[in-house]
Amino acid sequence: MQVSPNAGMRALVSYRTVRSNVESVSEPPRALIEFDYEAAGIWKVPSRAEMNVPAPTEGGWSGYVRLCPAPPHPRPWSDRLPVSPLDALREWNDLGVRLVSLGEGQAQELDAIWARGGELAEAVQGELGPEYEVLYAVPEDAWTRVHLPWSSNREEGS
Repeated sequence: MQVSPNAGMRALVSYRTVRSNVESVSEPPRALIEFDYEAAGIWKVPSRAEMNVPAPTEGGWSGYVRLCPAPPHPRPWSDRLPVSPLDALREWNDLGVRLVSLGEGQAQELDAIWARGGELAEAVQGELGPEYEVLYAVPEDAWTRVHLPWSSNREEGS
């Protein structure tokens, strides 16, 4: 299944058909393998419920500028993935930004970067297991999901 993403938005509308009278649908947690400037190459895709949470009424951006360095924080996904896939994702992310986003790549290099994204998505799916759904970017400005190797009910054409 391929879905065109909205510009600047890191969310994916569920591929499930939901009737208007259904208030909630159980969704698996989702990870997206996609490159972006100064990113880790892997994103958490918010669930429908998370997307529908109202914005806080207080707080937000106040214009405050931190004068001292921010305290160290754990690497994204380091609680779920080993270091080697995270390193590979970051390397792929940086190369993808350089070749695709900055327009420095030739056709053969671009094909290779998209193929590598699919390989990394499969590796991440293997690490996260069947309780996660892993998606990855494809050249048509869309996302597709990793087919679970342990699933016998793969959808045709997706």
